[in-house]
Amino acid sequence: MLDRVANATDDDLRLSDNPFHSDAIRAVAAAALIAAQCPGGPPVISGYGPTKPMPQFPAYLRNLAVIALDRVTTAPSWLAEYWDETTDGFEWRRTISELRRVLDPPQQESLFDL
Repeated sequence: MLDRVANATDDDLRLSDNPFHSDAIRAVAAAALIAAQCPGGPPVISGYGPTKPMPQFPAYLRNLAVIALDRVTTAPSWLAEYWDETTDGFEWRRTISELRRVLDPPQQESLFDL
């Protein structure tokens, strides 16, 4: 599902038969589960979350989750449009940004190797 969102066309992101059961929402949930296993990742606390511990996810899923988050937060994503029209839109975007930061942390640059 992450790969479907990451590789979705603009039309795929704009349209959904049932927006509240879409791949876009599932991609955000999957990204949150993956981020929870990263250093500094926020725990997933939800009545809708897994009831059993999740297996360790492969590292390559981090990059896929970042791409999927980027797709669902930019135009023409119906999910971004939906949240932007709510009073909680800013908080949603902040949460997505935090997930993205955990999944793809900024690299520290050094001027030279020691």
